[in-house]
This record gives sequence, C-alpha cells and structure tokens, in this order.
Amino acid sequence: MVSALTLLRVVAPLAPAIWFFPNQVRADCECGYLDPATDALWTDATISYFNETGAADFVNQTALSPRIYGEQTAGDTGNGTQNWAVVGNHINKWENDFSATFLSAVSFNNTYFDDQRRGLAMQVSQADMKARIVNGSQIVTRRRDILYGSFRASILPGVPYGYGAAFKFGVSYNESETVDTGLYIADDPHNSTLRWSYSASGQDADPIKTNVSYFNTNYLNMSYLGSNDFIEHRMDWLSNKILQFRNNAPNDTVNFRSFVKGVNSTNLPTMPAPVSLQAWANGEKSQSMGPPIYQPLVTRIMYTRFFFNSSLPERHGEFVAQCTAAAGPRAVCSTEDHTLRSSTPFTPLSLERVAPYTVKFKVPLYAIIIESIFGGLVVIIIAHGLFVRRMSAKQKKLAEEAAATSSQAEDRERTSSGSSPVAGSASTSMIFGTASFDFSKPLNPQERPISQLWDVPHLVNEFNQDDSDDEGEDDVDPFVDTEEQLGRLAPLEDLEYLEDDDKEARSTLPTFATGRNQPVDGVATPTRAYQKPGSLPYIAPSYASSLVHGETDSRTSLNLVNGVGSFDASSIHSSGNDSSAQLATGRGSWQQQRPQILRWRKRNVSNDGDVGELAQPAIGDRAARRLSVVSNNNNRQSAMFAGPPLGLIIVNKIWDFFFVEGSSLTTSTGDKRIDYLDGLRGFACLLVSMGHFVLIFYYGVADWTGPHHYRNFEFWLRVILAPIIINAGMLLGIFFVMPSRTMCLRYLMKGGLQSMADSTVRRMPRLILPVAGAVLANYFLMDVNAFKWVPRLASRTWSIWSYWQNFENVIVFVNAFISLWYTTPPTSPALVTGYATGVLWTIPVIIQGMWTCVLTALIAYEIKNAYKRFTFYGFCVFFSWYANSWDLFFMSGLIVADLDAKMGYRDWSIPIIHPAVHRFFGVPRERAATKWRIHIRIFAWLFFLACAAQQYLGVIPNGPGSLFDLYEYGIHPDFTNSKTHGWNDDLIFHYTNPRFASWCLVMSMFMLADLSPVFRVIFKLKFWAFMGKHSLAYFLCHGVIFWSWGAWLCVTMLAAGAPYWATILVVFFTSYSLLTILCVCFTYTFEYWGILLSKSVWRATSGGYGRKV
Repeated sequence: MVSALTLLRVVAPLAPAIWFFPNQVRADCECGYLDPATDALWTDATISYFNETGAADFVNQTALSPRIYGEQTAGDTGNGTQNWAVVGNHINKWENDFSATFLSAVSFNNTYFDDQRRGLAMQVSQADMKARIVNGSQIVTRRRDILYGSFRASILPGVPYGYGAAFKFGVSYNESETVDTGLYIADDPHNSTLRWSYSASGQDADPIKTNVSYFNTNYLNMSYLGSNDFIEHRMDWLSNKILQFRNNAPNDTVNFRSFVKGVNSTNLPTMPAPVSLQAWANGEKSQSMGPPIYQPLVTRIMYTRFFFNSSLPERHGEFVAQCTAAAGPRAVCSTEDHTLRSSTPFTPLSLERVAPYTVKFKVPLYAIIIESIFGGLVVIIIAHGLFVRRMSAKQKKLAEEAAATSSQAEDRERTSSGSSPVAGSASTSMIFGTASFDFSKPLNPQERPISQLWDVPHLVNEFNQDDSDDEGEDDVDPFVDTEEQLGRLAPLEDLEYLEDDDKEARSTLPTFATGRNQPVDGVATPTRAYQKPGSLPYIAPSYASSLVHGETDSRTSLNLVNGVGSFDASSIHSSGNDSSAQLATGRGSWQQQRPQILRWRKRNVSNDGDVGELAQPAIGDRAARRLSVVSNNNNRQSAMFAGPPLGLIIVNKIWDFFFVEGSSLTTSTGDKRIDYLDGLRGFACLLVSMGHFVLIFYYGVADWTGPHHYRNFEFWLRVILAPIIINAGMLLGIFFVMPSRTMCLRYLMKGGLQSMADSTVRRMPRLILPVAGAVLANYFLMDVNAFKWVPRLASRTWSIWSYWQNFENVIVFVNAFISLWYTTPPTSPALVTGYATGVLWTIPVIIQGMWTCVLTALIAYEIKNAYKRFTFYGFCVFFSWYANSWDLFFMSGLIVADLDAKMGYRDWSIPIIHPAVHRFFGVPRERAATKWRIHIRIFAWLFFLACAAQQYLGVIPNGPGSLFDLYEYGIHPDFTNSKTHGWNDDLIFHYTNPRFASWCLVMSMFMLADLSPVFRVIFKLKFWAFMGKHSLAYFLCHGVIFWSWGAWLCVTMLAAGAPYWATILVVFFTSYSLLTILCVCFTYTFEYWGILLSKSVWRATSGGYGRKV
C-alpha cells in the first residue's frame, strides 16, 4: 500500500461519499480502490471479464514466451495495453515432487475460447506416455511490479474422467516467495481438495487443505456437468504482516483463513511478482494426480479482478499527484463494485523483470571467535599427535640401534676369545621346559643357544594388540580350540632372509625361556616377558643345514618328548662334532655363515587344510640353498630344494593377487576366522547399495509395472540380475544370519556365558558411533538442502522410490536417534524417513535379533540330544516365520553354527545303497563305507540350485513364481484383528517383510560356503574382502552419495540433453568412486571409534572377566 499518512490526508474527506454512493463512484478512480472488508486502499487495478472481452485482452504466440515467476524472464509481449500474456511452448526441466513421474509442459494451443459465455478455457491434454510429458496451460499478467493487493478469480474446475489434474491461482516471485490458491482435482472427484498456501524466507509451504465437497453439495459431482456455478476465490496479501484467503462458497466455516506474522506465521512474502493462473498434471500421487489419459481436463475462468499497489517509486509519485488533483465523489472506487471494467494504465517499466534483493551477510564476531577456538584446538591436537608419534618412532629406532650395537660387540668378543660365553664352569645347564643340555664345550659364534635364535617377536603371536579391527571378531573356526592353540606353534610370518650386515634383524634375536630366569654359574639367562608354553625352539642355520642334507649322523636332530619341546643335548654336541668333521673333509663351509632366520612356510589355516599342521621350513636359509646345489659324491642335486615349475609360479602369483590367504584372517586374539564371512559381508553390502541404485535410476527393473526407459534392456537386466541385486530378502538375510553364525559359537561349543557376553554387550556400542556419525551428516545435508535434487529425480528417472522428510528441529532429530535403539519391530523408527534410502529400519531388527539369538543359544546349549535340539530350532524358526519376523534368519545362523561346530556336518556322507544290500551281495564293509557314498555337499548344491531357480522364476514378468511371495504373505496374521492378510484382502507386500524363499536361499548359501571349496572360493576374492572391511560404511553412506551427488549429476545431465544410458553410466562410476573414498575415511574414523568404544564398554562392564578383545 502507499504511504499511510499520504492516503489518509487525501482520502479521508472522501470516505463518506464512497460509502453512501457506491454505484456512482466508478469513473476515474484517481485516488485508488478501497476494500470495505479490510479497509485497505489500493492504487492500481487489473480487471478482465473473459466472457465479455474474449481473446482481446491477451498477448499470444509471442516469439519469447514469458514465465510465471517474477524472477524469470518477462518475455517479449510488445507495447500493447493487454493485461495478460499466454505462456507456451515450454517443457519443465524437472518437477519438484517425489512422485511426479511426468514432466509438465505448456502449449499455446491449450489456452483458448470455445464457449465465450463460460469464459477462458485452460486445458490439460492427454499425456504422452512414451516421453512422459503432459501439456498444460498458463497465463500470466504482463505487469510484474505487483506488491501486495487483493486478488480475485471466478473459477470452475474441470471434471476428471478417471484421471485428475491441478489448477493454481497465485502470485509467485519464485518457489520461495509465493501466495496461491490451488484446486487439486483427484482421480476420484470426491477426494479433490482446495489448498491455501504461501511460502517466504524461513517459511516453507504448508498448505491448508479442505475437501471441495464442503463448498457446495453438487460441486464436482459427476452429474453436475455443464453447470455454470463458478466460485470466486480471493487472496488478500495486505502487507508483510497479514495474509488472508477467502471464497464466496455457501459454507462459511471453510471460506476464510488468516495468517499474521509473529502469531501463526514466522514470515510472509515481500517480493513484487506477477499474478498467474496455471493448469497442469505431472502424475503426482497426492496433489495433481492424473495425468489425463483418455480425455483432456478443462478448467474455466470467468473473470479476474486484481487491486494492488505498484513497487515502482515512479508510480507512487504519480498516484499522489493525480489523487491530489482529483475532486468529487468519483475519486475513490470500491473493490466490490462489479461494474468496474477498466484497468490502470502502466508503463514499460512495469513489464520488466524484478531483480532479487541482495543482502550482504556479515559473519558475527561471536561466530568468528568460536570457530577460531575450535579450529585452534584441532590444529593443536593434530600437532600433538604427530609429535608424540614421531618421538615414539625415534625412541624405538634408538633402542633398536643400541641393541644391534650390543649384539655386534658381543659377537666380536666371542670371536676374539673363541670360548663359551659362560666361563669358569665345568658343566653349564640351560633350562628349557623339561629339557637341559650341556654348554661345557666351547661354541662357535654361529652356534648361539637355540633359545636366543627362536625368540623373535615376529614369530610370536601378539596378544597385546588392541588397535585392530574387531569386525567379525567372533568369526572363529570351530575346529580350533583356544587352549590347544597355546600348546601349538604360533603362526609365523613369512620373513625374508636377513643379510649378514642387517643389524636391525640380528638385534631382534633375544634369548628364550619358558620360566623365570635361571642362574647359570652366576650368569642369568634373559627371558621374554611372555611366552607360550610348549612352543618349539627355532632351529639355527648351523643345525638346520646338517638336518636338511642328512650328511651328518642321525643323532643330529631335535627330539621331541611328549610334545613339550624337550630335546637331547648329546645329539646337539654330536651334531657339532660331526659338523667339524665335515669341514675337515671339505664337505661344507656352513660354520663360516652367520646365524640367519629361516624362511618358514606358513601354516595352512584355511578351512580346507588341516588345522593342526605345524609350520615347516620352506626352502632353508641362504647358506643351505647354496649347499643344496653342491654336487655330492653322486653328483646329484637335492630334490628338496628343487624350484616349482614356472607355470605353477605364475598361477600362484595370479591366485595371490586376486584371493585372500586363509592365514591372514585372524582376530585380534589370534583365533582363526571363518575366512569367507568377510567376502559374504562385502558381497551383501555392495549388492544392497546396487539394488538401491537400480531402484533410484532404473525403477522399471525392480517394479515391472512401472515405466521403462529401455524396455528390452530392463527386461533382461531384471531376469538376469534382479534375483541378486533386487533381492532384499537374500541380501539383508545374509547380514542377519552372519552375527548369529559367529556370536554364540563359542557358547554352543564350550558353554560359559563370558564367551557370549562380550559379543552381546559390544554389539550396540559397536553400532552406535558409526550410525550417529552417519545420521548427523545426513541431518546436516538435509538442513542445507543438499537433498533438494531428490524430489526432482522422479520426473527424470520415473522412479517413485526415493523419499525423505526433514526434522522440524534438532530436538526432534535427537529424539528420533534415541528412539531408534529402543524401537520394537515391526514398528518403523521415526529416523527412517529422515535418512538417505531409509536403511536404518534394520537397526532395531538387528538389536532384537541379537537378543533372540542369545536366548535361543542359552536353551539350545542345555539340550544335549541333537534330535531334540534341532527340533527346538525347528519350532523357533516356524513360529518366527508365522509371526512374519526376521528372527528366523538370526536363528538359522545358530543352526548352521551348530551343524558345523557340534555336528561336524562338513564330513557327512550318505550311502547310496542301503547297508543291507551290501551285506546281501557280500560287499566288504570297508569298501561299502568308502566307495558307495555321496558327500553332503552334493545335497547342499541341489538345495542351493533349487532355491536359486525359485528366485529366478519369481522375477520373470507374469512367470510361474511371480506371486509366490504374495501368497505367502497372505498366510501371515494381521495383528490388528488376528485374521490373515489373505482374509483381510490386503495382499500388499513390502520389502521390509521377510520371505520364506529368501530364507531358504540364505541357508543354502551359508551351508554351501561351509561344505564346498568351489563355492567358498568365490567369497575369498580380495575385492569382496575389501568390501567386507568397509561393509558398514557402504551400508550407511551409499544413500548420502546417491541422493546428493548422484541426484544432482543425473538431473543436470538429463536437463542438458544427455542420453539417459550415458547419464546413468557416468552417475554410477562417479558415485561409487566418491562413495569408496568416503567409506574408507568413515571406516578409519567413526567405525574405528565404534570398535574402541565397544571394547571399552566390555572391559568396564566385565571387570576384566572373559576373553580379551
């Protein structure tokens, strides 16, 4: 409105005349238009009666079409006096709605007059189903300087023929500055709604919805065709503080709504903008619906009457001048005078686009201070950590150099003296376990005590490593007993040969003892702080050479006594004498070699090898290798050191490049892990993310009833890959079976609650920190509108799968995060719709399944009879399935663990012919037991192939198994009324429901991985191991990348005209590249912190009781 003081001074004397002579005050209106309902005086008016003027008030078929938003182009509408311009020949780049799978367009031809008595026709045409484009209609005022006013339009919405559309009448500068009234005609006319809405800075659009049936009993009735019952809709945008919506419907309870800044609104629009009317459809499911398929939907406008102020300072001065010169009762007009037909003249300045206001943001001083403080703390902490790390490394290096110098000095002293390091005794004994030997005879420097050569740190299991990743810490091979491991040789690292001048390596050869330091004639023998009892001593090169070549007396050996590590000292001395004799005869020169570490072959601790196999010398030390090629009396070369064929070396190298070694897969406690679990975990996490990628960008592959970009390609992609990548039951089932496969394994084998308590106690802290980091990042991205491209994706990818909803405030967010850990399935946690791709619904399932698994294991351990125990498992699985609960997957992990650890089913075989038949034909029992049996892995393969075939049949469109999951869902009860879903006729399957067919497939995969080396080797690929290491990060973070970078890149490239296949290919590779980088960083931060937290929680709660983690 114009200045209040100016208007009061000019208009006050004329106010009585306005009220007493309303019909006479209608000529010039030099002093504006007074609204008796709001007492607002407006300077300008734009009045159009389309049933009278027809197309004369329109500018049509312009070379450059205007746009309906004030910040967009005003087009080329000429210099005429027409009030309106028709918008045409325009296709939106995208729609801004999660379920809008059609692009709305505008055509000049859809705005027309076919029956002038019924006003202007605005048509929404039938949809182009191939290109998924719907042509609609738009008109916009030529004037763009409209700032505040009272806007009225008489509208008759169209009647749908099975498919609806939408109509909007509003004042819009952009998507963030709008005032509009919308009529959303649903596919079912009785569900159509009237919506009053506005948006402003800090105020998102939140429409007030009213069903249109409240306005008129016959309104939108299908039998009401041909009616001329128009309704006037009105918006009073009075100022930046007051906004009102009205209509003249008979029902007074729904014809008014007011918004006041500071009362029920935080802000109101303040930008000048044009007035527009638009009819469109984009397939959105809750608003516009539609689009029309068989017949167009036409909305009609009888008139528009706008009274407003101009944002131009020039117009303000002109109005004051003309109002001052005006006299008489005709100077002020009433907005309720329906005889008014003239509009206020305007200048070309009113047609120009209004540039947005620019506000320079100045960072507050307090923000600068806080950011500086925290930034300085980060720098100090990083610098301190680097300094401590450098000093520790420097001290370690100095200690190693000192030890090397001391060792060299000792060697030189012994060499010069040529005597034993222990002098003055006739008989010196060294205690080693239960064995002793005599050092009374002088030793060469090369003949250092065995205890000194064995105790190498790299050859001893590290039981104090506390910084390793415990992901899958419970993946322990059931055949390896922890106590037995302590009595066996520790896993040895694959060490390279040490050069003679390698001081550092020689310095790492301390002495060895199994008990306290034993005094040897006044000299204490150094001992290691910790040593496994019963470990075998390292064989020095001096002895190894004679042992390997077999050229010395047979007494040159290390005799084991009762597996404890005792040996005969006389044999060692005999070995030494015989060796001297060899030198005298010129047989060898091994005594001149310095002590070196043998290259040892690693123990085979894969699932396919013998667990009890000890480490063995692989090819001997360098001196031994040189001796092996020395011709003996028969001029023969030792066969033991013959190199493998070149082809075998190449194959081994290729194998090592692609596959992990079983010996490298151990927990931080040294236990051997079930090495295929990392691969299975990586396999599942990658395919979960790929399944979501397909749901976002190729929705027709997952839902064959949906739209298709390349129908033939998507058909074969569905038939071939959908059972793998679009199989939530299988992929999530793998995640759910894996914890129970390992978590309760020790308890099933040995009992003792501490073996299960650590896993259960650490499970939640292990997840809380990574999930907190992921949801916090997700919350920040939503708050800065980084996900704004997600609702725009649907109109381009034709996928309605993606959806998110922001939190009202940070308190709601914190509450949603806390409730996530206490939500009971099948209730969906509130955090699901506020997180990218909604994967957090699995967290409550994991927590509930963990406790279900613990309770089941507690009972199963007490049932010693295998038949009864597996009957108990069967009851648990059956009732979990009937309750439609994911618990059956967790309990199936227990079944597989029990079969493997307690039943030993890897060695099972089934006779082909009944033993009675063998006895009848006289076949020996031994022959029948070995020759006429089928290993259980054959049945596992058959089970797996049958399950896989069922999954493939289920994805074939209209295939024989396509409705199997629906039929199964119909059996489960609806807990709201105790009836089955089939009886309730609500067979709508959701991917969060478990499926029996998927359970069978997951069971077959885990069993086959145990029983078949061929199948198991697939999951030993290093690629799957890498994915398994970062599986939690991939699971939590893939949606963040897809919904930010992926959505932006996809919409941008498609809007620029790139082919769809090329766009998705670029999005796929770039998204996964960024995702991999993010996941590596996430694993070494939040996930690693989660591991440390879980260990700390376990130590604090257990008081040091139970196994170390």
